[in-house]
Amino acid sequence: MRKRKSKGLHLELLSWCNKFRTLTFILFVFLFIFINYFAIHLLLQNNPTNEEIGEQNIINFPFQHNLYNFPNNTKKEIYNWLNIIKTSHKFSSPLNSDPSTLEQSYFVNCWNDENFFRMNSDPMCTFLWLVQLEHGNVAYLDKILAVVRKKDANDLGKDAKKGQNGGMRCTFSHPLQTYLKPAIRGYWKPCFGYSGASKESYFAEIVAFHVDRLLGFYRTPPVAPYYFSSSELDLLAKLSEDSQENVKWHDDDAKWKLNTVKASCGTFEDPGDYINNITLNSDNVHNYKVGVEGAMVGWANNEIQLVKYKKNATKIKENMLMNLLSNFEGTNNTEQIIKVFNISSDQSKEKLKWALECITVNMFSLIVGNAGKYNHNVFVQYRHLESDNNTINNNDNDKEHEEKNINDPKKQFGPFLYIDNDRSKWTNDIISREKIDVDNVLLQICKFPKNIALKILYLTSSQSPDTLGDLIIKSTSLYLDVLKNGSLFTQKNAKALDRNMIYLASGIKSCINKYGIESVLIEEPWVVSEYNIFDNLVN
Repeated sequence: MRKRKSKGLHLELLSWCNKFRTLTFILFVFLFIFINYFAIHLLLQNNPTNEEIGEQNIINFPFQHNLYNFPNNTKKEIYNWLNIIKTSHKFSSPLNSDPSTLEQSYFVNCWNDENFFRMNSDPMCTFLWLVQLEHGNVAYLDKILAVVRKKDANDLGKDAKKGQNGGMRCTFSHPLQTYLKPAIRGYWKPCFGYSGASKESYFAEIVAFHVDRLLGFYRTPPVAPYYFSSSELDLLAKLSEDSQENVKWHDDDAKWKLNTVKASCGTFEDPGDYINNITLNSDNVHNYKVGVEGAMVGWANNEIQLVKYKKNATKIKENMLMNLLSNFEGTNNTEQIIKVFNISSDQSKEKLKWALECITVNMFSLIVGNAGKYNHNVFVQYRHLESDNNTINNNDNDKEHEEKNINDPKKQFGPFLYIDNDRSKWTNDIISREKIDVDNVLLQICKFPKNIALKILYLTSSQSPDTLGDLIIKSTSLYLDVLKNGSLFTQKNAKALDRNMIYLASGIKSCINKYGIESVLIEEPWVVSEYNIFDNLVN
């Protein structure tokens, strides 16, 4: 009798604990929204009101950058995302592991949503994903890459890729992995500056993600700093080597590969080792406790494939990606490009989609200071239209990187995905580095996605209390309490970023003054909804 009574009390206590956790999460959501609203109100209260500026018919009025009455959403969305990034970092542990909690249910709802933009544009979806990427526990590794310097490549055989910085795909332990297809994963990138085998830097991956959200591109998966201790790397390497050969994460060379990462890009866990001026290499690194910091890049919840690109193509089709920042040879090519991208808001969504995707990807490329990125490395999201689940590869193999026909009728294509941003650079602005022409094709086309363009114009106007560089300084400084390798973004970087923004904003203004705002700023054909957290929690 006592045992039954004791068991009943235990179950009742467990039930109350679950209710308390759920209530706590709901209170947190209310508090989170209230703080966001209050913070945004304070930031914007000094901006001119409608009465101070006067209602302007911008269509018939010459575009004056500093007098235009920007929509309130333009300002609020920018600072909303700044607060989302702040709050996700303040979590000191993974999400509640109980699969019945509201936060886990919401995350599953986000992950499995058919809207390509949901995971990246719904603030709560991104918030929950960021918490998982920064604070989640990694269960196992696959696709492990060693750091391969150019001088070592010849010794490693013909398959060795010169200038490789290393990295690995990480699958997280998560209570709802069985309900998620594909599973929750991240691709971890170590090394920064000249510490690795190339100029690629995990610093740039994190900053590029912040740029994406603050300007409303919504095409870069969340990225967060992630540190592996020496013991964690050793344990995961052992798991890979000891697993059966038919298991997908089996890797006989896992320990050697991770030791090359430790030797090139690691930090000593014992401060005394710094004092002794020890030089690490892959042969002696196992004698020391060396952890490694990097960027954990969210692995897309949709399948992706490489978009075929042909430089200086003579025949231009609407569905072919053109790198507008490249130097196309001959006047005829430029004229053809401008003709192809002569779009207007009243055209069908399908006609607008690829043209604006190409323009948008190049705007992002210009802002992050990497104009050459899209010559070879543009991915598009898609999903299969067949009902047969056996046709879906769930991003588990390498076929997503093959060049395929983007007109495949068996696939539904979504937006581009901006990944591999580790070559983004803000040492100098993109013009002074001569990476693009001052009068490049993008500014001759004079067509821009409206909401993104308005954010660029706002942040380069006197109405904004901050430049984009200022906001990135604020967002990245949040990580200073955990970073092992110093600041991600400096004042010098901020100035270069702001010059890129001013260059693009000046081009947009010039186009508007020449052709009119309705012709230049095109309503985005993609669906980016304003998500109501409470409605989604109830659903």
